[in-house]
Amino acid sequence: MKNVSCSVVVAPLRKEPSHRSEMVSQLLLNEHAAVLETEKQFTKVRCLYDDYEGWIANNQIVSVDQPASVTNENVIFFDADTMRQTASGYLDVPYLWGGKSKCGIDCSGFSQQVFKSFGIKLPRDAYQQAEMGEVVGFLLEAQCGDLAFFDNEEGRITHVGIMLNTDEIIHASGKVRIDKIDNQGIVHSETGARTHKLRIIKRYKKP
Repeated sequence: MKNVSCSVVVAPLRKEPSHRSEMVSQLLLNEHAAVLETEKQFTKVRCLYDDYEGWIANNQIVSVDQPASVTNENVIFFDADTMRQTASGYLDVPYLWGGKSKCGIDCSGFSQQVFKSFGIKLPRDAYQQAEMGEVVGFLLEAQCGDLAFFDNEEGRITHVGIMLNTDEIIHASGKVRIDKIDNQGIVHSETGARTHKLRIIKRYKKP
């Protein structure tokens, strides 16, 4: 199967082969993908890092002979200070559905990119990320770097954030921000409004 590499800083992956179609994710510069289908102006690809599929403009990719390694072998040790510093590097980045760069990012793109900087591979969507890791039984047991997941009224996980300590979380909601969290969920640090209902906290067990 033919492989391609993203040749621009950030390229949208779209739901359909049209510039007007919804952006479902992005490829970043030099990220590799497998070609699934080709049309005149767009190519359907599967990102080799997280298996996410979408359509990308042909003028934003180049063919490559050998795909980039996407293994999880080089996990970098991190402590609470390193995790906080890395995650805080995204503070005030605007929320963008499907985004995963400092030009605009969504909640699961944020957690994925932060963990990627430590060599930890996460899937693209929040509900997929929630299927990984070990359950943290109580909020008071949470550690910096744990992922907290939140559901909607139908019980579907729709949001994720990174715990900074037992009562603070950094997440992408409007922008990347730090808010308070309790057993019920996220409390907006400025308005005091409850914005997300806590479902579960997970901890990634490093190999």
